[in-house]
Amino acid sequence: MHQINHLGAQLDKLQEDLNRQIMLRIKEINGITEQIAELNVKIMREEVCGDNANDYRDQRNLLLDNLSKLANFEFTEMQNGDIQVTLGGHILVTKGEQINLVAGKSDINKMFYVPKIEGEDIEVPVKSGILKGLLESRGDVSGSIEGIANPSSTPIPSSVNIVSDLKMRLNILVNSLVTQVNDLHKSGKTLGNPPSDGEDFFVAINPAYPLEMGNIKLNDNLADLDNIVASKSGASGDNTIALAIANLRDARTITDVSGMVSLDDYYQTIILIVGTGGSEAEKTAENQRTLVNSAEGQRQSIMGVSMDEEMSNMMKYKFAYSASSRTINVIDDMLETIITRMGLVGR
Repeated sequence: MHQINHLGAQLDKLQEDLNRQIMLRIKEINGITEQIAELNVKIMREEVCGDNANDYRDQRNLLLDNLSKLANFEFTEMQNGDIQVTLGGHILVTKGEQINLVAGKSDINKMFYVPKIEGEDIEVPVKSGILKGLLESRGDVSGSIEGIANPSSTPIPSSVNIVSDLKMRLNILVNSLVTQVNDLHKSGKTLGNPPSDGEDFFVAINPAYPLEMGNIKLNDNLADLDNIVASKSGASGDNTIALAIANLRDARTITDVSGMVSLDDYYQTIILIVGTGGSEAEKTAENQRTLVNSAEGQRQSIMGVSMDEEMSNMMKYKFAYSASSRTINVIDDMLETIITRMGLVGR
């Protein structure tokens, strides 16, 4: 039980950490958009007077690059040098004005944060970037089976995300095992004299919540070993209940996409899903890194500075200057000779 509850606590903490990261990323977005709004004003002020604002533009471009890594922002540059920043159809920056995002409570789970427009209860849709990854990993629901009447026969909703999907699958597995053990344990007789009806083998730490990871413990009454049920009738040597509990591993009692499966098969499916998902995520991430690096290389080739090219140009202009200088010196000597000699001849 300790291992099961510890695993549940670890997954809860992971979900909480992701939720906290979402809040911090939203604050980071606000800090960047605030700086962009300030630079918009400086750029427009400089360029309206005909001055060069390249330094400010470089600073703003760097901020736009950082912002584009966080979410699917769209940037529109106006003729006056202003950059308009939008996310999910909502304008966050225009000229020197900036609108903050806030970490608002999700309509689905009040414990989870989602990006919303400050002052309005409007969730901003995020389709890509670091923020999208955090939202997808954390999920929209906790993964608890609370409110599900019969978890073992309830398929996992397709809308459930990475961590919440894993938690829900494990909770269904644990709840199914615990419930079946309890049912069998209560159907038998204890070893007492006289034998009495069996009790729940597992009980909830907090009875207000379902039997799932983090909320399971052994029944305190089982500290007396005579209260542990192995027999159907209470007769000596009858181990019917113990055998039935041992056979639960291979009994088809859980509903999966393929139909009714055993506890063991369901557990193997969870391992397969986690392993396959992790492998696919690594491959996808590597492919995306390759695409990003390629796109960045093309961008730098267009707008970046090539040191080799600049050095080549520098040498070219140096030799051109030297050649021009020598030509001028030759012409100057020629003129000096002509003027001087002609002057002597005319005397």
